[in-house]
Amino acid sequence: MKNPPRNVPISSRLMANRKQSKALIRNHIFPVRLSDIELDMIRIKSQDAGMSASELMRRNALMRPLPKRLSKISLQTYWELGQIGNNLNQLVKATNTAP
Repeated sequence: MKNPPRNVPISSRLMANRKQSKALIRNHIFPVRLSDIELDMIRIKSQDAGMSASELMRRNALMRPLPKRLSKISLQTYWELGQIGNNLNQLVKATNTAP
């Protein structure tokens, strides 16, 4: 391709001349609900990046590392700290409202 369109990702331009493997053909659609503002933001970001909205979404979903999940012990600790804070707030309120 002499002058490929700018909004097509490089990987797609390189694959255009070769026969694609069946594993690389994208034939599944994954619907996502977005607000009007979210949709506009995705379109603006994809234009700024020079790629399609689909390519932007794929890269964000597949290539970014996910945040680490909290262990059960950490979750239990956070819950217990919340309970302690709640009890402390009740004690402070009782102290401040006592005659």
